[in-house]
Amino acid sequence: RWPFEVGMAAFDATGSTQEMDAWFARTKVTPENETEMIAARRQWARFRGDYAEAIRVVNLNPDNTVYDLPQWQLDADAHVVGKIDEARKRLKAMLPDLKARVAEQPASVAAWEYLGDANALLGNRQEALDAEKKLGELLPESKDALTGPDVSKTRASILAWTGEKDQAIAELTRLFGVPFGANVYLVRADSAWLPLRDDPRFQALLSDPKNRAPIR
Repeated sequence: RWPFEVGMAAFDATGSTQEMDAWFARTKVTPENETEMIAARRQWARFRGDYAEAIRVVNLNPDNTVYDLPQWQLDADAHVVGKIDEARKRLKAMLPDLKARVAEQPASVAAWEYLGDANALLGNRQEALDAEKKLGELLPESKDALTGPDVSKTRASILAWTGEKDQAIAELTRLFGVPFGANVYLVRADSAWLPLRDDPRFQALLSDPKNRAPIR
């Protein structure tokens, strides 16, 4: 696992994919490491924005014996394929289950994140904004400085998909200066920010040198 983390550190710092690609190229898949390698390939595909590859790798393990995720969460992850119509069809079918998860686990940040994402992508604006508000109550950065910023990114993404682009841009701008917040190279590839891709302010954030510098 450490070589994967080293490769991710290089990607986070410079956007370089060479270290990770070289590790995959030289690492032979064996029965002992197959589980770890499939999970690593899925994660790497998502980080670099290759959603088709991420789904292909998920399909290598249809019985969900590799990923340390609940089945409903793994199914919901399929929307990262990057095909909006297909994603909406899949998430519409899953929406009742996502609502049930929130009802069963009202304090689950993950359940609210998936419900908020789904409603935002489906155009259910108020329901998405309700989830965004709930996430802010469940795990503010003042409560958890490690995981909190990641939740804030989800909230900003929900705002972007619901048309609240000014708020989303403002929050993303802030998160570029927060430890464990936004990373240029991950944001650039993440389908979560598709509604902002053509916004000059978003492009300016990605090209701003200070957002590529280490946070001190």
